[in-house]
Amino acid sequence: MWDILVLGTYLVLSVIYLWAYLRAEAGRMSHTAIRAISVVALIVAILVHNVTAWILQPRPGARVLAHRAHGPVVRGLRARLRHRARAHRA
Repeated sequence: MWDILVLGTYLVLSVIYLWAYLRAEAGRMSHTAIRAISVVALIVAILVHNVTAWILQPRPGARVLAHRAHGPVVRGLRARLRHRARAHRA
């Protein structure tokens, strides 16, 4: 339930921030109000980051590299380095 609450709050705050920014650009809202909304949105964005980290964390016993976005890149680089090392030894 925590993740739904945080993600929903961040979505609502993002829409409010966009609306407030458009109003401030038109001269109908102060920049202090924009700053206040952006501080609250930043705090909620940090909470969204934590929720995402909890959701995407590897399970105990799982291969850690397989659950990360850079996993295929690291595996490819490792294979290339092994290939170069074998070619250099031969």
